[in-house]
Amino acid sequence: MRIENGKPRYGEDIGETSLPQETQQMHGVSFTKGCYLGQEIVERIRVQGHVNRKLVRLELDGSEPAAPGAKLEVDGKEAQITSSVYSPHFGKVIALAYVRGA
Repeated sequence: MRIENGKPRYGEDIGETSLPQETQQMHGVSFTKGCYLGQEIVERIRVQGHVNRKLVRLELDGSEPAAPGAKLEVDGKEAQITSSVYSPHFGKVIALAYVRGA
């Protein structure tokens, strides 16, 4: 259900080098709380207004989940799967993937 709802999991979809803007987890960042590791990069992205990739939920045709790390093309953009599962609710594979230029 977490993948159906687009909820990433640390260690699978989010890693030590993931940025909150990429993972769409900005609700976990405070810009008024003080200093933290990586603050300069997060602030620079906030000012510039974009990142090169975003973690998004995808619906894939088929019944076999894609392997983590699998690469595919989505609307002409490169995507890399982080986690996927067959969803009986949707009748297809649901995945979380980083999509370049999303």
